[in-house]
Amino acid sequence: PANRTTGIYLASSTVPQRAPLPTRVDVAQLLANFTGQMAAAPIEDFELTAASIESRLVKSRLTVGGQPGLQLVVLPRQTKGERVTGTLRLRWGTAETVAGSAVLAGFAGSLLVHGTTAQSAEQIKQTLLALDATVGFSTSAGGLSANFELPAKNTAAFMRLLAELLTQATLPDAEFERQRTAALANFQSTKADTAAVAGNALQQVFSNYPEADPRASLSFAQREALLRSATALQVRAFYKRFASAAIGEMALIGPVQPAQVQAQLQQLMGSWTSSEPRKPWVYAYPASLPSTWQSVQVPDKANANYTARIPLDMNDDAPDYPALVTGIQLLGGRAGTALWKRVREDEGLSYGVNSSLFAPTGSVEGGQAAAINITASFAPQNRDKLREVIRDEMTQRAAKGFSSLEVGFARRAILSNLTGSLAQPSDLAGRLANNLRYGRDMGRFTYFKEAYEKLDADAVNAALRKYLDVNRMVEVAAGTFTP
Repeated sequence: PANRTTGIYLASSTVPQRAPLPTRVDVAQLLANFTGQMAAAPIEDFELTAASIESRLVKSRLTVGGQPGLQLVVLPRQTKGERVTGTLRLRWGTAETVAGSAVLAGFAGSLLVHGTTAQSAEQIKQTLLALDATVGFSTSAGGLSANFELPAKNTAAFMRLLAELLTQATLPDAEFERQRTAALANFQSTKADTAAVAGNALQQVFSNYPEADPRASLSFAQREALLRSATALQVRAFYKRFASAAIGEMALIGPVQPAQVQAQLQQLMGSWTSSEPRKPWVYAYPASLPSTWQSVQVPDKANANYTARIPLDMNDDAPDYPALVTGIQLLGGRAGTALWKRVREDEGLSYGVNSSLFAPTGSVEGGQAAAINITASFAPQNRDKLREVIRDEMTQRAAKGFSSLEVGFARRAILSNLTGSLAQPSDLAGRLANNLRYGRDMGRFTYFKEAYEKLDADAVNAALRKYLDVNRMVEVAAGTFTP
């Protein structure tokens, strides 16, 4: 009763107020002298298949410092709005030469748009607006990645800006300090995030590298110490020492002239080189990796997180990789799958549960460190029961597998996502760049498509029996648990 409110409407007039009627428009008079406008360029009738894409690709390579450098692939085609989508990947250094740079190297990418020797941060922002272009950079100890989109008519101007950002960036002190301060503030909440704590603890088990190695999994304390000691001067020194167009890939999709782009990039980046050698480093698991279970205390948390991993010695060249992908998706790739139904719906133990498969690309650089990963969020009091049920469901699925009907549903979903990715310019650009890096072509896409099309339940269940072994699983839970 204390929250109830009573209101009485008292009309100020008995005559209702009405909005004035709009003035009638004489459409015929307005269009009397209308001559129309030029229609936009029609969208090209282009069949999005691996074969048709591969047949249209134009591949070339820059000469950087007198040596073969950045690889370029262009898919010239009409696109909606005459837009161009692109991705750039640069790689540098060796595991030894970039040692100790894991944290500070990450700042370079976000600093690139904050000033060059020719433009201030505000001027760069205005230039991008004028070009109707977007670009985002990220960097790590091993290289740089950039994704961009722009109108085709502005390609030449954008490439000039891109080269300027890459080769003339000032990486200013003030912006670095602002980002470092923000990162330190965000890091405090990360250390109390049960999902982050569980994930970091799991990574520590699989890390067999010294702290300075770029493959090492750093503890929160180690990462925070490096974050506090990093300086803008170090970031600039790192970027100047390693960044170059000597090794990497650029992929472009849209109505552009490949020869013109190649010639312009050659002029802009042909001399952007580094004296530092580049040698890929491969991540590998420790030789001995027993099954372990950890329960990590995080104070004052109402929710908890579980994460687990089964290490696998494989890459995506393995003959049974497509079958295992399908099996893991059926296990817990989305709501309604086996783990979801058992753990969340039947037992009521989890807010969410998921499984995924990671396998490196089959190449010298890829390695063999694959993994089946399981994650779940739950109430702390359900920890032991949750772990028991997850292990039991995985054991049962390894023994019994899935029906032909279930495999058929999963196979169709995977094929739909696979073929749909060709219609997404950003996804396709990334695929084309990866093909350049690993010496592949779109025939690899066809291989996977055909593998999924002929997949049956026997193959999926055989893969699960082979790989889904809970006795090799490393598990971690993080939360506020009672003893």
